[in-house]
Amino acid sequence: MKGVKDLIISEEGRKILSMPIGIVIYKEPSDALEILRDLVDNYNPPLIITVGDVVTGNLLKRKFKVNIAILDGKTLRKEIIEYKYIIDTFDIKIKCKNPSGFLRSEALFSVKKAIQKAKEGNSVVIVIEGEEDLLGVPALLYSPKKTMIIYGYWKGGIAIIFSCKYLRKSFNKLLKKYFVKVNL
Repeated sequence: MKGVKDLIISEEGRKILSMPIGIVIYKEPSDALEILRDLVDNYNPPLIITVGDVVTGNLLKRKFKVNIAILDGKTLRKEIIEYKYIIDTFDIKIKCKNPSGFLRSEALFSVKKAIQKAKEGNSVVIVIEGEEDLLGVPALLYSPKKTMIIYGYWKGGIAIIFSCKYLRKSFNKLLKKYFVKVNL
């Protein structure tokens, strides 16, 4: 993704990314997080990255160590009132813009910077003006091997993607096929 400008996803790409990717745990939050705790304990990921306000809040309430959270202040594209408590738990706060359906170069840089800071031992929150949904893509591409990227699945439950060579290769192909470069 080096030298990438702003990208917009095609309708076909939206359909593909609306399907769950990774391991999906279709359980109530408390049950899903018990299973997630088992996975974290057994897998010992170098970083845990969350994408979404509700999933981040649920992990923090249950004392998970979240290295990077990517938030937009919404759930299912509707405002949520109180998420300041989430932001205040992180060492470093990064703000950027990323409209719905886009991967803005500013947001890509923010994810890359957050991962660098997290690898140095800092916890980082990225607060998006716009929409954070697609930022799981650069989180996967830039993160160290075995990182867990966790997001809420809109049909219920949580999804977990484990960063690995195979998925990076697949997501790079997805970017080339279903995203178009644009100038904003």
